[in-house]
Amino acid sequence: MTDDIIKYRGWLLQSDRLGTEKLYKEVTLSGTEECNCGQCKEFLTIRDYLYPDEIRGLFTKLGIDINKDFELCDYGDEETGHVYSWWFHFVGKIIEGDDCSVALQAGGYTMNLIPINEFFKIGFTKNISMSFFEGRNDLIQVELWAEIPWDTSVLSKLNTSYEK
Repeated sequence: MTDDIIKYRGWLLQSDRLGTEKLYKEVTLSGTEECNCGQCKEFLTIRDYLYPDEIRGLFTKLGIDINKDFELCDYGDEETGHVYSWWFHFVGKIIEGDDCSVALQAGGYTMNLIPINEFFKIGFTKNISMSFFEGRNDLIQVELWAEIPWDTSVLSKLNTSYEK
């Protein structure tokens, strides 16, 4: 295992990039590609425009195949537009920084994600939901959230350059 130490915003992450890349090569289709619902089909039409360059660069460093999300949830409606939550995994650990999964007093949990731009948020957690890579205890889940208007043409006009 070759570990890379990656500083990203408020986190210090340890990543086995090559191990993660190897796992993703075994995945043939993303969760959204396997699903036939309208929300997943719509997501696939905007996926290439949705990710900020900053996230694309981070995923390359972590070894994550950006086209192989595990699951997509759509919480949007006619008023809010698209409200997507989805996740990926990488082999590694969080060395420094907050785990985005926050336990609720009444039970369950919520996600405390940080904004990347006006549409996009990210966080990391040791609390693994469903995964392509079942049975592994060395994974970190990357939680993503996007709130975008129904008119998705704004995505192609975004300045997605990294801001330190």
